[in-house]
Formats: sequence, structure tokens, C-alpha cells
Amino acid sequence: MKRAMLRFLLLDYGLMVEYLDETDLALVRMTCKIARRRYDEYRILRLHKFVDTTAMIRFAITNKEARVRSHMLTLAIIRDRVDVLQLTLPSGRPGVELQRRLCRFTAKRNAVKCLSYLRDIGFEWDALVAVEAATFGSRECLEFALREGCPRDEEEITRMATIMRHLDCLKLALEHNCRMAKQILAEQRIFQVDEDNPCDVYLRTL
Repeated sequence: MKRAMLRFLLLDYGLMVEYLDETDLALVRMTCKIARRRYDEYRILRLHKFVDTTAMIRFAITNKEARVRSHMLTLAIIRDRVDVLQLTLPSGRPGVELQRRLCRFTAKRNAVKCLSYLRDIGFEWDALVAVEAATFGSRECLEFALREGCPRDEEEITRMATIMRHLDCLKLALEHNCRMAKQILAEQRIFQVDEDNPCDVYLRTL
């Protein structure tokens, strides 16, 4: 959406949103949809000429917009935006399973700032966090998890890094003393090296 059109859309509802940066258009589009759907409740905001994106998100969340909260939570992790994550996390302390699922999702998306924040506020993680990072090539999150004492399934980390051809993640795991998966070692002995797989070639040099 072009800047001029975005300004027109927002001003049409008596709102002027200062969006956070050029890459956050998706965030602003969502706030526009909220404003359009809940126009009556947003009339109070027309008393102010300038309303920032954060204020609109907070308003939507405090008015029990569960679907909006879920969408914003996902978007915050995808963008690795700790400021938005702080606004969208459920109030109170989530259950352990939700804590672990959020940590896994941040690892999958390589949102290392969000993962660090979740750990700082006491969220639990499990061995699947490092496995997800290795599977999706999230090197920064894998390094953070291995460095900060995340529970680890060493063979699964190295197996997924090799299968998915993430050489940087495989090297990182081996540097942190992760055991090489027995399945991969067996296949290396039995089958010919796949020249298109950098992990295969690398393992033959060890």
C-alpha cells in the first residue's frame, strides 16, 4: 500500500497513525481493519489528531479482541518486534505448553530478540526449540539456545540440519559438542555423498 493511500485511508476515519517503520505496513493494515470494523468504538480516538500504532493495538487488545491479539502475536514474532510482543502476550502467566509453543515458533522464525525476551520473563522451553531452529536454518536462535542451556536432543539437531542442508547450523551444533546423528553417519558410510548437499560434503571432510 502506498504511503499516500495509507494516509488517505487513516484520515478518512479521523486518525493519523505514525507507523513504526517502512517494513511495518502489514501491522498498519491490520490497525486500519480494526478501525474500520469498530468505527463506533474508535470515535473516542478522533479527539486526538495523532494516534500512534501502539496505542491502537493496545486499545484493540484491551477491548477483548482475541483474534486481533493472536494475529498481532504472530506478526510480532515474524517481525522479531519485542515492543509489539510485549503488548500482545496474554495477561497473567500462560500455561507451560503455550510458553513452549511460543518459544518453538520464535526459533522457527529466527526471532532471536523475541526468544531472548521470552526467556527473560521466565518462559519455559524444551528440546524442540533447538530442533526447530536447526530444521529451518535459524542460526541465531540455534546459537542462542545452545549457548543459554536449552534442553537439547543432539542427534535430532544434527540430523535435521543435515537433512535440510543447513551447513551453518550443522557446524554450529558440532562446535557446541552436539553428537552427530547415528542415522546420518550410517548413511554416510553406505551411500555415496550427495554433491548437492553441502552438509554431506562437509561431513566427509571430518
